[in-house]
Amino acid sequence: MRERRKLLNGSLVLRGIFSGNILGFVGAAPAIAMDRAFDSVDDSTRSLVSDMQSNLVLIKLIAEDVERAARGCDEVKKLDEAVLELLTATDELERHRKAMQALKASYQFTANQPTDFSKSCEAEMQAFPATNPKDHPIYKHFEEAIWNVHNSGVPMPGQEQAEILCTTQAGILNRTCPISGKHVTELENPVRCSECRHIYDLPAARGYIGSRLQSKRCAVAGCPKNISLQNLVRDATLDMEIAELRMRGDGGETHTHTVVEELDDILDVEID
Repeated sequence: MRERRKLLNGSLVLRGIFSGNILGFVGAAPAIAMDRAFDSVDDSTRSLVSDMQSNLVLIKLIAEDVERAARGCDEVKKLDEAVLELLTATDELERHRKAMQALKASYQFTANQPTDFSKSCEAEMQAFPATNPKDHPIYKHFEEAIWNVHNSGVPMPGQEQAEILCTTQAGILNRTCPISGKHVTELENPVRCSECRHIYDLPAARGYIGSRLQSKRCAVAGCPKNISLQNLVRDATLDMEIAELRMRGDGGETHTHTVVEELDDILDVEID
């Protein structure tokens, strides 16, 4: 299946670098070769994570349609399990990427002294423990979306007041950056203010705010909050919310006919 092939290819890239395989950069100075190798792993990992996030959005949209057609069916449970598996894989890739970044910062080349990159990376990964996928904001968002298919406006069982407030505030509040005017689906570096949750184009926001020590009133009309480079973040769900908006279109319709074949490549689930 396509997604599994991508994961396998990504694993091979990681293993190649971990084992000290920098043959693709022969001819460059050792330090430069290692920088290129580390950057290659980082780019490959980011690409894989992005692909998996897109598939998480796809699964969520299909699961909503399946739940709407057949409440509580086994297919939705399979999709739920698939979300957990993808989040586990995404978390592992992110931990590898962070470990490689830390290794890149601390690595010192020593001539005639081979480095066991696999062991070094495993040591660095100890600083980034695995997380429970059920605690991930994306999984909670998935659970809430399925619950809301038939229970819109009703809190989920066991949901705390703070979680209800967070759910109410979730989602994309502004479709365009108030500074650049670009649609959020066109932004290469989207960020969201942690205070008011309005979305900005990061380069435009930097120009608007100025120095890192400054803050300015949110550029969205009527918003009383201040924005700064410290409270503009790319949070855990922003990329997925934008991807979902892109798949749904501005009209809010889910274009399932364009994504069902992709889902068949990910899961052994038949969707009518």
